[in-house]
Amino acid sequence: MIMLKPEKGAATSVYLASSDAVKGVTGKYFVKCKPVKPRNKHLTDKDRRALWQKSLELADMTSQIKFS
Repeated sequence: MIMLKPEKGAATSVYLASSDAVKGVTGKYFVKCKPVKPRNKHLTDKDRRALWQKSLELADMTSQIKFS
């Protein structure tokens, strides 16, 4: 397994959270600070909804936010 140093692993998240270049950008998938098209053929609406629901459950927010 290839392990990244924490700084490299967090670089894209930090970029997305702090860069004016991506201010207001939503619904994109980023790798190494660049938008890319996801390769996973299983990115269906059903899978997106299931991921959203699980994320809400893990954050204990199921009654607060609905998937649109």
